[in-house]
Amino acid sequence: FKIYSLSGSEIFSWSRRFPKADPVLEDGPWFFMHGKSDFPAKGTYLYILELQSEADGSSDLQSGKLLIQ
Repeated sequence: FKIYSLSGSEIFSWSRRFPKADPVLEDGPWFFMHGKSDFPAKGTYLYILELQSEADGSSDLQSGKLLIQ
């Protein structure tokens, strides 16, 4: 999971293995500000979420906008 500013700078990255996950992930933990003292500026950010199965090698990618108000 990565978050970028609109200028293309990566501002957050998170990676984790889920070796015994169900075939469908309903949600995941949100640690965007974990370990940081400042909140992100209000505005629009871009995200990329990429998943890959260790069982069969299949993968999926989703991207979109994240709005902080």
